[in-house]
Amino acid sequence: MRFFFADTDKNEVVKRLESFRHFIELNSPEFNQQKIKFTLSIGYVHQPVYQIDELLKQADIKLYEAKETGRNKVSA
Repeated sequence: MRFFFADTDKNEVVKRLESFRHFIELNSPEFNQQKIKFTLSIGYVHQPVYQIDELLKQADIKLYEAKETGRNKVSA
């Protein structure tokens, strides 16, 4: 199984995810001349994959950690 960031250093992945999060925040759409602000919380886990269910569970925990500590952030 191949994942998008499989061969990338954890710090580089967090940097890219943070850049993507920032892009979403800055490029929120306009609707009837009102800007709708979008934010993004991301949970990222950097570990060997033995079971996909466990990896998704760990990423979900990181996602909720990001939400509980202020939202609009990357938690790794």
